[in-house]
Amino acid sequence: MRKNEMVGFVTTYWDERDNLVLCDPIPDMDWDWLESMGDDSAIVEMLDYHLGEGYEMLQPEELGALTAAPIVGYGVQRDDEGNFIDAEKVWWLANYALILVWEELKKGKKVVFQLAEEE
Repeated sequence: MRKNEMVGFVTTYWDERDNLVLCDPIPDMDWDWLESMGDDSAIVEMLDYHLGEGYEMLQPEELGALTAAPIVGYGVQRDDEGNFIDAEKVWWLANYALILVWEELKKGKKVVFQLAEEE
């Protein structure tokens, strides 16, 4: 078993550098449906199971990030008003402007969200 492997609509695991890897979509994935909703929404749908198990989609402005890249957090802490405080892990899709996540997975490729550097 791979590190922190979790299976839902897609399989995720953390590689040797703790990057978040998405791969192996379910065989009957509705690719047309995912394509119709746009990549950010498709990522949320594909990670639906994971989002209930400690993963959370984060908005760049919550982190002070100057990017439009999709960002995933794990072990996210929030205050009583729901404001971001911290996360155990934060990953971002560095090549978000060059790929569509659902399309890469459909082709049988892996998609890697890079572990964010701590500042």
